[in-house]
Amino acid sequence: MGVCLNLGIHMALGLVLAVVFYLGIAAWTYYVRGLLAVLMENKRRRRTVLAVITVGFVLLFQLPNLATQIYLRRAKPASQIQTGPWDMGRTPAARSGSETPATDTPDGAVTSAVVHANAVIPFG
Repeated sequence: MGVCLNLGIHMALGLVLAVVFYLGIAAWTYYVRGLLAVLMENKRRRRTVLAVITVGFVLLFQLPNLATQIYLRRAKPASQIQTGPWDMGRTPAARSGSETPATDTPDGAVTSAVVHANAVIPFG
């Protein structure tokens, strides 16, 4: 309401879009709920559906991790592949302490920043 008063009545379209988005999400929720209710009438099928949904969620949320691991293995030579989160972006010499972390490349700087951020607030 305040945005409409400040920027004009055409901003009311945002409110309409937000309501439509909410109703669309609610419609999909009720659809999936009804579909699951129909699938779970049979007790044997209920166990299968629950197992498939659980495995699906686990795989869905592990995809970024799997993609990152595949990317790191292809992008770096075998001598630079990490053995733990503390080794990201370091060469074997850096792991022994004789060299600083490889932050001269943009990829190394981003990796170093992510490692430091993960030390402060663990994401996983």
